[in-house]
Amino acid sequence: MSAPLHHDAQPRRNRHQLSLKILLIVPFVTQVIAAVGITGWLSVQNGREATQELAPQIGQEVSNTIETHVRGYFDTPLEILQAHAVTAGDGHLALENLDKLDKLFWQQMRQAPNLYFFYAANPQGQFIGVERRSESNLVLHRSLLLATSEQKVVYRLDAKGKVLNQIQSDIYNPRNRPWYQGAIKAKQAVWSPIYLFVARPILGITASVPIYGESGNLRGVLAIDLTLSQIGDFLRQLQISKTGQAFILEQSGEIVATSTSENPFIDAPQGQKRIHALQSQNSLLRLAFQNLQKKYPNLADIPNHQQIQMEWEGATQYVQITKLRNAQGLDWLLIVTVSEQDFRDRININTRNTIVLCALALVFASLTGFYTSKWIAKPVEKLIEASHLLATLSASADLASGQPYHPIATANVRELSILAESFNQMAQQLQASFTALAKNKEELEERVEQRTADLAEFVSLQRATFESVADGILAVDRVGQITTYNQQFVDMFSLSLEVLAISDYSLRLEFLAEQMVDPQDFMQRSHNFYHHPEMESYDLLELIDGRILERYSRPQKLSDQIIGRVWSFQDITARIKAEQALKEQEAYLRLIIDSIPQQIFWKDVNLVFRGCNKNWAMYAQLDSPESVIGKTDYDLINNPELADNFRKHDQQIMESNVPEMHIIQRKINPDKQGQSIWLDISKLPIIDADGKTIGILGVLDDITQRKLAEEALFAEQEKSERLLLNILPKAIADRLKQSHGVIADSFESVTVLFADIVNFTRMSSELSPQDLVDLLNLIFSNFDTFCEIYGLEKIKTIGDAYMVAGGIPIPRTNHAEAIACMALDMLDKVDELRILTGSPLQIRVGIHTGAVIAGVIGTQKFIYDLWGDTVNVASRMESHSEVGKIQVTAETYQLLKHKFDLVERGVIEVKGKGMMQTYWLISKRA
Repeated sequence: MSAPLHHDAQPRRNRHQLSLKILLIVPFVTQVIAAVGITGWLSVQNGREATQELAPQIGQEVSNTIETHVRGYFDTPLEILQAHAVTAGDGHLALENLDKLDKLFWQQMRQAPNLYFFYAANPQGQFIGVERRSESNLVLHRSLLLATSEQKVVYRLDAKGKVLNQIQSDIYNPRNRPWYQGAIKAKQAVWSPIYLFVARPILGITASVPIYGESGNLRGVLAIDLTLSQIGDFLRQLQISKTGQAFILEQSGEIVATSTSENPFIDAPQGQKRIHALQSQNSLLRLAFQNLQKKYPNLADIPNHQQIQMEWEGATQYVQITKLRNAQGLDWLLIVTVSEQDFRDRININTRNTIVLCALALVFASLTGFYTSKWIAKPVEKLIEASHLLATLSASADLASGQPYHPIATANVRELSILAESFNQMAQQLQASFTALAKNKEELEERVEQRTADLAEFVSLQRATFESVADGILAVDRVGQITTYNQQFVDMFSLSLEVLAISDYSLRLEFLAEQMVDPQDFMQRSHNFYHHPEMESYDLLELIDGRILERYSRPQKLSDQIIGRVWSFQDITARIKAEQALKEQEAYLRLIIDSIPQQIFWKDVNLVFRGCNKNWAMYAQLDSPESVIGKTDYDLINNPELADNFRKHDQQIMESNVPEMHIIQRKINPDKQGQSIWLDISKLPIIDADGKTIGILGVLDDITQRKLAEEALFAEQEKSERLLLNILPKAIADRLKQSHGVIADSFESVTVLFADIVNFTRMSSELSPQDLVDLLNLIFSNFDTFCEIYGLEKIKTIGDAYMVAGGIPIPRTNHAEAIACMALDMLDKVDELRILTGSPLQIRVGIHTGAVIAGVIGTQKFIYDLWGDTVNVASRMESHSEVGKIQVTAETYQLLKHKFDLVERGVIEVKGKGMMQTYWLISKRA
């Protein structure tokens, strides 16, 4: 009846309903067009607003960056000058003698690579400074005061600041220079005007500060030159914008630095001349300065921060003007220009890209909507055909009686309306389908019978498995009735069917209790299980026939409800006897181990302690050997890092399977008296019968007494060695140990020094023997220290005379220099001791260089001594010397003249040698 209704209504619906394809395409494409149009319009508007906001912000940020850099560039030299001024005020900077400050100026130039020239001058006309000619080329300027004029000499310096050679000289009076006069006039740190350096065609500026004494007198002037080319380099490397530029001008309009390639000066017939902003080749700078002059005829009235707009080459320019001032005289203008066009070009490109992308999105959306609607409509049309077919096939079937079916209301969409009517017909036909379900009842009953048979088979299999268990099993319900048991339970207690048929729980327990050694305990525990069915329990039962049973009892549950209890019984008689035998063996082994005098412990593969003997437990401060079981090194050692090291070492021994025998170590903790404990440690891997490592064994032997005896013997040997080295040089002592014969070595060049205390005889008569010896010990102990410092060999002391030699017993090339340094230190030390002790101490020193024989002779009371004419001449140099002076021979003079200051004494008559040329040693050159 419904099929004719469907065909009659079809023509009428086609005239008033819309296609599904049109409903899908038109709204979707309309929304895309609206979204694309709004997005494009907002993109253009946002671009315009962003340009007007971003360009001034960029100019301000660039101005701040340049201002920070320039201020830091000019603050650094002022800080350096102020720091050195403070040092000079404290008296640590000698401006009265500038020749000694070359190293200080060189170090400062190395530490501050932005400085061009660091120099100083004093009222006496002295001048010194270090100039940076290139990145790694520093030169020294130093004044040379002549009788007729004042000159400045330029020296080349090496990488360590040492003077190499003179490269330039000219007439120069620093007191007439502007930087010197300007600092004195200002009486504080001040910047000079900008000027062109004479040596290099670049702009520069000088910061100078005067230094005054406590009385107000001028001590000198410190100054630092800076080049302005570094500021220009900084401006050029800034990324302002595509056409953005930056300029720094003086208040007069003269250019200081620019971000362009234009130099701030030009070559003129009368010399190099600075460029004014209105004379610049840069038209943007000229236009900006003209606008600034129009707005502020007096440039001093310009605010600290000012922003103006102007048109240049058809684009709006945002000009940021900032004043750069400081208390030391700098007064500059910073001009930063940013073009609106730099940002507009990119925004226009983005706008075009947005329009193109919107058009592509519109086309893509239209195509996607068309094919999507086609893709959706096609399955729907197939579903319509299938529903018509289903309705046709179901039309001839009888419908089952039941609830009336309410048809689905049709929609405005043609395809969906047809689909709704088709499913209305299918729903009516499905009602008839339910009547067929009754036929399935018989089939379901047959399936239940099959499942019951399968369950019975499973129960039989479970029973067979139950009987195969080696333990005795007994199950009872909540009232104590036996529900099941296996044959092992019957055989274990020799039960009969009559006993198993007893329904009373207590009577059945009494029969089982008759076989127990303690029937009352068995009855009490079994009743506890009955009254507390939720309990799980494990216990042991001892039977009167000697057997021991292990009983385990647990509740039996079904859907979380306790329905009874299951008991399992296992005969463990053989296991108990084996455990008792093992305990006896362990006790016997413990007796043997505790009788061993060494300390013994062993661990398993996890480095857990499994045991130790009494000696080890006592040394580990444990109550008993058993208390160590289950512990690790972390439990016994308070230091986790030390415990970790022990464990890693033990693990390496087990992994390598190589024992470590007789390692001598000192124990971490001393004994109760604070005495160190020394141990002889051996560790061996424990290997089972299959060759597998199952642990590690440690054996420790206390060898403290033996170690103490060895240390005492070593101390005695070391003491004897020190006594021998106090008498003889180490090389000679080693030779005497190997051979007891005469030692005599020839040396071609050795320097010998003799020193003698002047008027010692008179001093000995005025002092007590003890005071005299103490005074000599004080003097000679200081001399011995100099011998150690300079690596010289003290030969001996004879009364108040001191003899030392250089170049023996091990030859060296600089022996004369070392002796000369010691001689100068000896004079200084005697002067110091004269003031300290109040005694009229003075010495004479003589030095000579030549060949000697050195060695040890005799068989008793060995002494290392020298022989030869060199020794006699050195002694004569001392005796013919003067008080507080050092006399050297011509041979020694030849070795010292390049590094020491010496004065010719002339030819003197030397006893036993005749006339000899001698010299006075004055000092070591700087």
